[in-house]
Amino acid sequence: MPGNPYAATKIAGEAYVRAYQKQYNLPIVTARMNNIYGPNQWDVKVVPRFIEIAKVRGEYTIQGTGKQLRSWLFVDDASAGLKAVTEKGKLNEIYNLGTYYEKNVADLAKTIQEEVDRQLDRPHQPPRYKSIPDRPYNDLRYLISIEKAKEDLGWEPTTSFDEGMRITVASALKEHKHVKMHVAIYGGKGYVGQELQHVLRAREIPYVLATKKVGFDSDEEVERELALLGVTHVICVTGRTHGPGCNTIEYLEGGPDKVFINVRDNMYSATILAHMCRKIGLHYTYIGTGYMFAYDKQHSIGGAEFKEEDEPTFFGSAYSVVKGFTDRQMNYFNQNGWENLNVRITLPLSLDLDQPRNLLSKIIKYKELFDIPVSLTILPDCMNAMCNLMEQRTGGTLNLVNPEPISLYEVVKIYKEIVDETVNPTPIGVETERAQQLLATKGNCALDTEKLQKLAPVLSAKDSLVKHFNEMKAN
Repeated sequence: MPGNPYAATKIAGEAYVRAYQKQYNLPIVTARMNNIYGPNQWDVKVVPRFIEIAKVRGEYTIQGTGKQLRSWLFVDDASAGLKAVTEKGKLNEIYNLGTYYEKNVADLAKTIQEEVDRQLDRPHQPPRYKSIPDRPYNDLRYLISIEKAKEDLGWEPTTSFDEGMRITVASALKEHKHVKMHVAIYGGKGYVGQELQHVLRAREIPYVLATKKVGFDSDEEVERELALLGVTHVICVTGRTHGPGCNTIEYLEGGPDKVFINVRDNMYSATILAHMCRKIGLHYTYIGTGYMFAYDKQHSIGGAEFKEEDEPTFFGSAYSVVKGFTDRQMNYFNQNGWENLNVRITLPLSLDLDQPRNLLSKIIKYKELFDIPVSLTILPDCMNAMCNLMEQRTGGTLNLVNPEPISLYEVVKIYKEIVDETVNPTPIGVETERAQQLLATKGNCALDTEKLQKLAPVLSAKDSLVKHFNEMKAN
């Protein structure tokens, strides 16, 4: 018979399991365990809580007399027991996984204090106790027979209590870096993907590059790999902006063959990963583009900037059309409560001049440059801001650009003043015929950054460039 409400709920839980097992012929094996301890245990449990008290030689809060006996099972033995139940257990059977070693709570505190003092190489001080009323109906002993597990499964605990506690205390005393996320990257070998990897490494955020490619491998293979990667977050930086014989988005113009590539790489890869992440329960970040907006009457140069809720306005290329609809789909997912972060970047710029796709490495070689302010994504700034938001599991659409638009001509002017005085491009002013043609055929725009500055502030484009260029000069 149960001696307290907790035991009663456990009995009720087993009864439900047996009922479903019988009614629906479910293949169930039950394992009963108690008082597991070991490294990385949740800090509300008694062993990690007592270790923290022992470190500062604090006062141990004990319920009642502290004489309640418990059987202490090391986590490695518990894991081995579950493995044995899974591999060898008979359907419809119940197996107790425990230990015959017992120690009461007061003596547990004494053992932990001794071990912590020993590992910190300091004189031992006996523990001090503070008694509080015992919880109602607290059992004085939990002891379960493991003979069935020994006979049927060949399992029994092999780690002594003293050895298990030594390992547990050593782990707790070691300095740990708190890891908030483990990231899988799709498209990590491209320019932006490589810059993203630099940021993750600098922040010591663990990540893995997915090997399966959406649209190339089957959806089943992609989902299977994703489920097995053991990550908490996914970043999609896939996309097609060039191809054999053409280094620009003009590569995507053409017949059905180019439509196939465009839709596969710029839409399907992003949307199917969103669905998979929702199914598995992972936070998803899609790195999209702002190249679906262009200056117009409502958003003139120096006037109103495009906000997150604005729909695409520029359809001057096959790339921008597909990317625009991908962005709208991401917005739709977010309206339905999906844990998606849809970031829009424009003209991504890094400080790596050896990277041929880097905007900066291109424009410092141009003889003429557009002198019209546009939004820039300075990757070191914006990728760090994005990581901050991912750690908070932020969702929604976000214009991921540095505040205060700046012209490409102005960028190179700053570069010339700080880094290399030999560069000397000629500006193409907005009033020229050529500039008007570029405005009509290219997605030049300014994106609003009010939301970004509230969530994860970054420097203005000019201030950031000055800072980074000075660092380049110093190195």
